[in-house]
Amino acid sequence: MDISRIISVMCVFLLAVCLIFSISTLTVLRNAVDESNRACREAQDFLEKMGDQLKEIESPVEDAEVDNSIPTDVLYEQFCMREVNGRIAIYTVDGYLIRLLDVSVKTLPEADQAALREGICVSSWKEILALMQDFGA
Repeated sequence: MDISRIISVMCVFLLAVCLIFSISTLTVLRNAVDESNRACREAQDFLEKMGDQLKEIESPVEDAEVDNSIPTDVLYEQFCMREVNGRIAIYTVDGYLIRLLDVSVKTLPEADQAALREGICVSSWKEILALMQDFGA
């Protein structure tokens, strides 16, 4: 055998090894992409389920009333009034529901509805009581 034939066989062997390595690498990458897509779908499903559960938790309970005699202005420095499911809700700035008013937002002027969608934040319980009066609660 002459040297050129040996070099040719070695090149073919090297190309075959490279081809096998390339195919196995592409297979591993395809499996990784499939696994990534599966994990992404599972994460989206999980987030949708959690979102549904959060909506159930956030949806106001009919009995979510708090006694007016509680001095909430001593406990909290700021409050936020906003619309929840078509009704007016009063929250602390931290997001804790204090009171759910039996006032439909649809009965209010458009400017008040827009303000409640954004959230009206005030710094005292007296201001909340004044807003409650303004909104007819």
